Amino acid sequence: MKILLTLFVLLFCNVAYAEWYKLSADKNFDHYIEKESIKKVDGFVYYWEMIDLKERTQGKDLSIQVYKWVDCTLIRFKTLIYIFYDNNMGMGAAEIQESEIKDWKYDPPDSIGGYAMNYACK
Repeated sequence: MKILLTLFVLLFCNVAYAEWYKLSADKNFDHYIEKESIKKVDGFVYYWEMIDLKERTQGKDLSIQVYKWVDCTLIRFKTLIYIFYDNNMGMGAAEIQESEIKDWKYDPPDSIGGYAMNYACK
């Protein structure tokens, strides 16, 4: 399954060369969305987000890209894929992981995740 997931990410979601739009920033990280990745399919929206960290997570990652599946009607999401990078802005060595949690999740509308979902749904 990991091989198929890797091929999907590398061939169809070319996030390595994406143009990221900054949604927010604070002292710990900058939060981006890749506008060109926003796709509407059968009433759902799919897109890439990136968290660009100011400091490494447990001495390892500096940025994380997340592929989301959003139900715009109920404002809920599922995370499908995570890509962890050892450098900022999705650069350097990457580790791809399929999401282990398959349930729908909800972000408050005034949160960073809620803002990203509302942006993608419009």
